[in-house]
Amino acid sequence: GLNSPFAFAIRHQGDPETVVDATNNWWGTVNGPTHPSNTFNVGAQGNAVSDLVDYAPWNDTDMTGGNFAPVTTTNPVGSFASIQAGVTASNLDGTVNVAAGTYEETVTIPGGKDNLTLLGEGRATTVIANGIKFELASDLTGLTISNFTVRGNADPLSSTVSCTDAGYLRDVEFTNNLFDGQDTIGMCFYIGSVAGTFSLIDNEITGYTDWGTVYLGEVTLNAGSAGPSLSTVLFESNYIHDNKGSSVVY
Repeated sequence: GLNSPFAFAIRHQGDPETVVDATNNWWGTVNGPTHPSNTFNVGAQGNAVSDLVDYAPWNDTDMTGGNFAPVTTTNPVGSFASIQAGVTASNLDGTVNVAAGTYEETVTIPGGKDNLTLLGEGRATTVIANGIKFELASDLTGLTISNFTVRGNADPLSSTVSCTDAGYLRDVEFTNNLFDGQDTIGMCFYIGSVAGTFSLIDNEITGYTDWGTVYLGEVTLNAGSAGPSLSTVLFESNYIHDNKGSSVVY
């Protein structure tokens, strides 16, 4: 098991304030080393590393391989082994580019990451396995999420995409994604507070079992007094099928 000192290709036992730079190595598979922080194609990863070992990017073939990381960012430029790490590292106006593969994680996006873009390599091949959750202690403005398959339950309310905190989700766009409830998840979207423009364009939504495939909660249309206003909902060219709830947008 990984608790054995002999289980690791590299095991850090020194100063906890230091990190071993083990980037640009081949770990026996294109999926990188086995470590909880590597969510890329879990179950098909290579030799294990311990904590405090920096391993991304890695070589994508033995000996002569080029540098590869499943997740890269633009602001700042960086290489990561999970979507969450890329989101956490990104500054305003950043893009998180995600290679094809299955990512065994819930992607949590906090407030203040304004104008952030999450871009998958292709919606049929780039899978977020455990949903997307917004934790908004403050507002989040200008988010775009494109080219993913998103599955799983991100929230106790049983939804694949959830936002139930105090902040508002403003000017958000979901484009060319597949949201798959797998006949076990209640709702696709449960968004507590949304403002500005909310866009769902060219998505596929399937396999949801409860009322309201898309639930928008504290919404004030056209500058009412209850809070920030939702000025526009764009719901265009979506393929919605094999859902069992009573309505599509609630």
